[in-house]
Amino acid sequence: MITRITLNDFQCHRHLDLTLGRITTLVGTSDCGKTAIVRSIDWVVFNRGTASALVRRSAANVSVNIEIDGHIIERFSKGNGYRLNGVAFNSINKTVPVEIANLFRMTEDNVQRQHDNLY
Repeated sequence: MITRITLNDFQCHRHLDLTLGRITTLVGTSDCGKTAIVRSIDWVVFNRGTASALVRRSAANVSVNIEIDGHIIERFSKGNGYRLNGVAFNSINKTVPVEIANLFRMTEDNVQRQHDNLY
């Protein structure tokens, strides 16, 4: 289960640290960054999106940390890579390192998308 998400320079969020429960609902006004949180998960889990489309204006790099089942996964644009508990992995093209994919145990079938077609 995902228990924490931290965004750094991700779209409209300079820094956002969310603690998640078993069920979490994102509520807010239009254009406040709810979809950006969902996009950040997409970027980590499925490697969807490009850093240039995700990085906050005037920032050089973007990163997302997700805590899942006691593991910390870091996804960062500088070097297009991942870290799992501090161990570095490269992301080649649209692949996600198998060690990270295995932690999420998700496929595109697990995700319901609305009208978001940023990429």
